[in-house]
Amino acid sequence: MDLLTDHEGDLTLQSARNTVENAVAGTTVPALKLTPVFQEKRGVFVTLTKVGCHWGCIGFPYRLFRLKRQSPRWRLVQLSKIRGSPR
Repeated sequence: MDLLTDHEGDLTLQSARNTVENAVAGTTVPALKLTPVFQEKRGVFVTLTKVGCHWGCIGFPYRLFRLKRQSPRWRLVQLSKIRGSPR
């Protein structure tokens, strides 16, 4: 399995940031134009920081779902973490 290109990594990061920002604002997450690699099963794991300090980790580190399908699942996990955390 090849690593993501810089562009694919940027898309993934942009999707994660959009998800968090839109979840906090209560708005809809805009769709992104994805490359074919997002059809592959990949793990997604993210370390969250707040003001430069470790805040937590979320995601699915194993190749269980297509990267494209991870986004809705990932968003649900993020929403529960953001809204349910006392941090």
